[in-house]
Amino acid sequence: MFRRFSPGAREVVIRAGDLAAAAGRDRIGTEFVLLALCEDAALAPTLERHGVIGPAAQHAIAAALSRPRPYSDRELLATLGIDLDEVRRRMRALGEDEPFEVRRSVLWPLRVAVVGPGRDLPFTGGGRKVLEVASWRARRRGRTPVEPADLLHGLLADGRSNAIRVLRHLRVDVRGLVSSLDRRAA
Repeated sequence: MFRRFSPGAREVVIRAGDLAAAAGRDRIGTEFVLLALCEDAALAPTLERHGVIGPAAQHAIAAALSRPRPYSDRELLATLGIDLDEVRRRMRALGEDEPFEVRRSVLWPLRVAVVGPGRDLPFTGGGRKVLEVASWRARRRGRTPVEPADLLHGLLADGRSNAIRVLRHLRVDVRGLVSSLDRRAA
């Protein structure tokens, strides 16, 4: 599944997994995809014009999730003297093109997870829907790789997701954001 994603879209998905793990979550939800998209250099200006600014989104998500977080995998490995970023760098140096992949479970086909060094983190149903809508949109537009903008369209497709709740909390005009993305793509 990850082969159909551009390097930028892969980074967004991996970063969403990092953010979910750092927040002590056992699944990657749409809110973490939103945060990762806020960090994408190409999309950040469009999101900021609509009032979606990383720190404000982080605060809104933290308030929505308000649950004490357990230690992350990164923190637990650090107590053993293991630097997770260094492990990832070394894996890439060994010739691994991409140490992470998005994998669909053979036993549970609706379970889609980011799998890589120190991680096997599944997506929530909404998170999986983001990936599927993004893939569909890229194919429909005649493009092979899924781009970060496709992920944002996938994120905005479900009006009941946690990410949409966060955007509404931030008073973002979701329809205006979709229109901006459509104009940007044209």
